[in-house]
Amino acid sequence: MNTKTHVINKLCTPIYGNVFWNTYKVTLKTTLRSALFWMAFILAFAAVFYKGTQATHGYVEILQDGTITSEMIYDTDPRYVLSWDRYSQLALNLNGSIMLYAVPLFCAITAMISLIRDHEDNMFEIEKSYNVGAARYFFGRVLAIVTITSLASLFFAFFSINYYYFTRGGLAQFTLWEYICDSTVRILRVYFNCIVPATINYVSVTVFMSTLFKNGIVGGIMGILYALTNYLFQHFWLRLGDFVKDHLDVTPQCLFNYWGTIGDPLFNLPQCVWITKAEMILITSCILGASALMLGASYFMTIKRTR
Repeated sequence: MNTKTHVINKLCTPIYGNVFWNTYKVTLKTTLRSALFWMAFILAFAAVFYKGTQATHGYVEILQDGTITSEMIYDTDPRYVLSWDRYSQLALNLNGSIMLYAVPLFCAITAMISLIRDHEDNMFEIEKSYNVGAARYFFGRVLAIVTITSLASLFFAFFSINYYYFTRGGLAQFTLWEYICDSTVRILRVYFNCIVPATINYVSVTVFMSTLFKNGIVGGIMGILYALTNYLFQHFWLRLGDFVKDHLDVTPQCLFNYWGTIGDPLFNLPQCVWITKAEMILITSCILGASALMLGASYFMTIKRTR
């Protein structure tokens, strides 16, 4: 039995109710068994790890007699002391530590792996012979891709924060358990409200391009170019207007600032949080709305697709 026939049999047994979950499980297995997936995961992890080893913060040392030295103590220096203010900003800095290029490129490559055979697995023969709708096939595959990329993003987020915290000496006022409880809430808050919407968006672009060009590799390349475009956008965002920065970026810093500092005194500082609750909802809606439109268009093209 060749690979193509095996995939068809997996999708069609049983015929109706479990087609969605069969597609979901087959997509998970196909992706996780791919050497390219693990290569992309290792490269993304290496990028996150490397980012954590770099100096990102520093201060001028003040001696006990009040004398200010001219030496800058960076956070990679053993003498560096992690402050509460710095710790409270770690979650909002996930935008730069994992969402700048590591996660976006990983999302595009992972989606490409799952979609490469999309136009070679006789989907229309399945629908004709077994009266299976395209929705179960299409959304089962998309959900599997989102599951993998979201879980990987969650791992990168936890690793990034914990690696920085423990290599910078931690906070003296925290016990280990207190740190775990506090940091977990902060990470999950940013994860669900900032990282997951962005992850879905990157996957949606790759799925849309793959469906549009009827080629998973082309879609993957377009998804990678989209990730790189957003990387350049992040680098040159200071030259753009506030509306563009806050509403057209996939990972706007204002959104990370909002959810990264909510509940802290920093949340009330206009230089840290410069959007209102209504603007936060609008920005999130734009990101998810664009993703929904692309997935909807991809589903429509899947239904109308002819061989």
